[in-house]
Amino acid sequence: MIKLGEGEPALGPWRVTSLAGFVEFVREQVGAPVERAPVLAIDGRSASGKSSLARRLQEAIPGATTVHTDDVAWWNSCFDWAELLAEGVLAPLRRGRSVAYRPPAWDERDRPGAIEVPVTASLLIVEGVGAGRRELADLIDGIVWVQADLDVTHRRDAARITSGETDEAA
Repeated sequence: MIKLGEGEPALGPWRVTSLAGFVEFVREQVGAPVERAPVLAIDGRSASGKSSLARRLQEAIPGATTVHTDDVAWWNSCFDWAELLAEGVLAPLRRGRSVAYRPPAWDERDRPGAIEVPVTASLLIVEGVGAGRRELADLIDGIVWVQADLDVTHRRDAARITSGETDEAA
């Protein structure tokens, strides 16, 4: 039995599938929009495996690209970033444009680079806590919820803190 956080609903039923089978499931769920990449949100609790799943999907689907909500929210807000993602990444992509987006905090703190999504992407994977939030529903074609045992996520978070990848405040 999976250990869940307080108030977190049990989901299921669960089944094991191959990566190829999961890729096919994803493609069926997001469809094939005309003149733009379909958008898949991968959401779930911190340290549940969202980034790992996104990486595996991106490797398995030629032309797929991933946007991490942590990059959009960087030095902005843990929760108040949906409009940045919607206006900076998802809306331009839906209009058939390539994206090279720099959230305001990137300029304020001289972070190099940009969040980039080519118009030719075969799939845009938006990965992170809150990726499937209600405010973005009209801009997302499918959502995958990743759920892991609470003890597992606590161990993963502790390892991230120990390695310096994050701190307890994050």
